[in-house]
Amino acid sequence: MLNSARWDANAVRDDLREYVGQRLGPDGVLIIDDTGFIKKGTTSAGVSRQYTGTSGKIDNCQIGVFAAYATGHGRALVDRELYLPKSWTNDRERCREAKIPDERTFATKGELARGLVRRCIAAGLPVAWVTADEAYGQDWSFRRLLEQLDVGYVVAVPKSQQIKSLAGIWRIDQLIEEAPKDAWQTLSCGDGAKGPRVYDWAAAKLPANPCRHRSVTSSRRTEPCRSPAPSALTYHDHTYRGATTDDRNPRTRRLRGTTACGTATAFAGRLWRRRRSRPSRRR
Repeated sequence: MLNSARWDANAVRDDLREYVGQRLGPDGVLIIDDTGFIKKGTTSAGVSRQYTGTSGKIDNCQIGVFAAYATGHGRALVDRELYLPKSWTNDRERCREAKIPDERTFATKGELARGLVRRCIAAGLPVAWVTADEAYGQDWSFRRLLEQLDVGYVVAVPKSQQIKSLAGIWRIDQLIEEAPKDAWQTLSCGDGAKGPRVYDWAAAKLPANPCRHRSVTSSRRTEPCRSPAPSALTYHDHTYRGATTDDRNPRTRRLRGTTACGTATAFAGRLWRRRRSRPSRRR
């Protein structure tokens, strides 16, 4: 029936997004991620040999970028975009055979993700936060869009991510290595299969506008194993407690017992658990 019926997929998406926002309520989290669909043939729209986290290797597959909305009442997909490699967008005849519109041009996964965020916000989805893994978190354009839209975010970033300020440029792992003992606090990022997932957390305040706060948050396993976990960049309007006074140097802006850790833990813990449960991803 779905193949033969005449219906507008985007109109259905809009109805679904409105329904999800009403049923799940406000102040939710918009989750951005992509996934792969393994294919055997070559005619499915966008199919190509490309890396996918689904199999953890380069495979013949389609890639879709998705947006999901989550609150304490539940979660649901609200939007999607199909990623088209240049091997497709440069072959208009192949696109026409797969019923891909002529106006569809090449767009990176990051560009598709920014389009999803814009649509959801413009449609009135009551988003309070956006979260994504490091494939999107390391993209300055993605983070900048969220700040322009005045939406908080918790996004994973690689340890090599650079932090810039008036005092200089540092890698995130350098900042975390210099964190004093009293900057770390033990928090649970949610229950797992074997009970609470407890880590040590630390946060450092970063430059931001006067009405908002930007910080880098990192976690490590508690004793006896202190192996590091991924870092996240956060942006929000919560009030901090215990920040030091030198706002020019991120090395000295430490937060002890702050809401930065608690806020990031709630989102980053869930995100990092999902990332560890599947193979590493490459772009």
